[in-house]
Amino acid sequence: MTTLPPVAQTAPQLYCQLAPLGLADADLARIREACLLGARVTSSLLRGSGKPFACHLVGVASLVAESRPDDPDAIVAALLHAMYQDRVPFGVDRNERRFRLLKVAGAAVEALVARYEEAGPLEAVLPPDSVADPAACAVRVMQLADELEDAIDGGPWWHGRADEGPAVRGGAEFRVGRFLDWGPCYAQAPALGAPLLLDRWQAIRDCWAAGRWPVAFRSGERTSFGAEPR
Repeated sequence: MTTLPPVAQTAPQLYCQLAPLGLADADLARIREACLLGARVTSSLLRGSGKPFACHLVGVASLVAESRPDDPDAIVAALLHAMYQDRVPFGVDRNERRFRLLKVAGAAVEALVARYEEAGPLEAVLPPDSVADPAACAVRVMQLADELEDAIDGGPWWHGRADEGPAVRGGAEFRVGRFLDWGPCYAQAPALGAPLLLDRWQAIRDCWAAGRWPVAFRSGERTSFGAEPR
């Protein structure tokens, strides 16, 4: 049985994970600034589970670092992966967001974040060149890490407003079922150099198979994430 290390949820936890990797000081500084930027611009956002969105950003970076420890651009991009999403209050338009990303993280990271946004939702079909092209591989690993991180600690089970049925996108039943259906996506992880992502998906699947978790833990107000209850 594989013993899986914890996934960082705070900036200091991520720093402790990255400290032994021997990354350059300039890369460590970029990671620090990306952590602080992500925390500032998402300070009003909560996941549907009640988890601060800033913790999610750190968690995705932690999973990416686990798979790509020698790729600081991918780690920084993971910390900033949501910065082009309209629901993240980061700049008034795309040009301003791009300028701020370039200033904090550099052109290579901004290109990865833009490519991640253009890739859209996770699909079962592996995009062309995902294995051979380092940037495409990094984006696919980010996608897998993003969805996996949301599932840590039963995340999707705690989503959903009181008026949402099983078929409502963003509700708990929809999100849990979708995650469990992504087995073929996570089966691609070893080919991407990220075998622990598959191990983690299997561990979560096995945990969830033990039974439903109490519905009363759901807020009854939030779907996905938002600044205020809907």
